[in-house]
Amino acid sequence: MKNYITVLIVGSMISPVVFGEGFKPKQRVGLGYSSTSTSEWLTKSDKWGDGIRLEYGYELNEIFGINLSYSKNSDTIFSNDYTTDIDGYNIKLDSDIGYKFYVNGVALKPYGSIGVARQSETISSNNTDYSFNEMGFVAGAGLRVDINEHLYSDFRFDLSHYNNNDYDTISWTVGYQF
Repeated sequence: MKNYITVLIVGSMISPVVFGEGFKPKQRVGLGYSSTSTSEWLTKSDKWGDGIRLEYGYELNEIFGINLSYSKNSDTIFSNDYTTDIDGYNIKLDSDIGYKFYVNGVALKPYGSIGVARQSETISSNNTDYSFNEMGFVAGAGLRVDINEHLYSDFRFDLSHYNNNDYDTISWTVGYQF
């Protein structure tokens, strides 16, 4: 199944129809904020930490883009007589598929994304440490706004599953494109 998805994505990105005339591929770098929640741990819905987000992207055309991001999350949860510290990070490689359109000089690109990610967590509670590193698929949706030729803003929501838990991440990034 993984091979079929890879072949489909790569094949569609190199298709001559995809390379529209007049569009120059763009790279972008950004800095932002991410907030992660999970389920099935302390309660049915737990905040799993906030942190910084670093992003690199390459837009092949007005439809397809490739993204590489790093997000850090940490939090402290107080419950009854103990404290739980959460410290982790997420490295993600994904492709976004949408269509960029222009309104009053601003470019808007609503998109869906699919990719792979590595989640690493260390959880410390009552002098006991628990760690995991796991790879998984990630899917999401977002909106990227090109404010002008060089400045962009990106808001996205990602869903993933690691260590028998569902993770929901909301992130906002502002950056420079060239």
